[in-house]
Amino acid sequence: MEQQILSTDKKVEGQLPSIFELFKKTFVIYEEKFKVILYLAALPVAVSILSFAADAIGGLGLVSFVLSIVSLVVMFLFYPALVLVILSETPLASYESVKEFYKRACKMFWPFLAILGLGVVAIMGGALLLFIPAIYVSIMITFSVFAFILDQKKGKEALATSWAYVKGNWWKVFGRYLVLGIAFGIAQSIIKAILGKIFPPSSMALNLPEGSSVYLPQWLGSSGAWMSSLSVTSPAALLLSTVINTALFGPLTLVYSFLVYKGLKSAKFSGISEPELVAARKSVKTFSVLGIIAFALIVLIIFGSFGFALFSLKSIL
Repeated sequence: MEQQILSTDKKVEGQLPSIFELFKKTFVIYEEKFKVILYLAALPVAVSILSFAADAIGGLGLVSFVLSIVSLVVMFLFYPALVLVILSETPLASYESVKEFYKRACKMFWPFLAILGLGVVAIMGGALLLFIPAIYVSIMITFSVFAFILDQKKGKEALATSWAYVKGNWWKVFGRYLVLGIAFGIAQSIIKAILGKIFPPSSMALNLPEGSSVYLPQWLGSSGAWMSSLSVTSPAALLLSTVINTALFGPLTLVYSFLVYKGLKSAKFSGISEPELVAARKSVKTFSVLGIIAFALIVLIIFGSFGFALFSLKSIL
């Protein structure tokens, strides 16, 4: 079944799978890989449970910090392992196969981290030119991880490969992700509302002087009013949301992205030409340089503000 699904991506050059086709294939592949995806998700979920427990107990600042770092590292291993599972065409349902995928993901850890870092720098370069260029760059390099794992491209070459495949198809890719984002956003909102009903939020006092209150705007999660207490989401609801995102929405998004990337490769059936790749490398290099400039400006602003604050303090004293 799965081989048939993947083989249908070989379309006439210039075409991409429709949004309906993408959703249909995404759920079929997810269903076929469901058991092994749950096995894979068990590790990040277990770390999340430990992290939530440490926070709930309180007074374990160092332990909570270490668990946060471990959780981040585990997620950086989980997603490459998940991509390997998606790419696999053999039946998978054992703990041994999951262990093997994590072993392979460990070997990819540093190159995977490097690609993510280079992507952040390039997006910062787009952000330097305001909001829309940042969105443009993020879509152009969104398939860098697949170029790395599926096509063995590393570093900036992975970003350039993604860029070359998306070139000429930007609006099509953007539209498919926009629909995905809206659909999953609605689904997550419904789940959040259900969890909120099952596990009602608690009220936390702000320890203000008697009879006083503080104004909390809506973007802080309040009703945009003067308040003397905060509504705090239940830890159980937060934990279940993490589990659902890790085992459901994360894998579904990754499968969907994989199918879009396969579609882009099929659309450019003859492959990427050398001139296209050279142009893509130049674009990646340009935005990377802009990203370094943006990072330097941020550092200067932070240190400049800190220095100004110290100077003002000395002047007052």
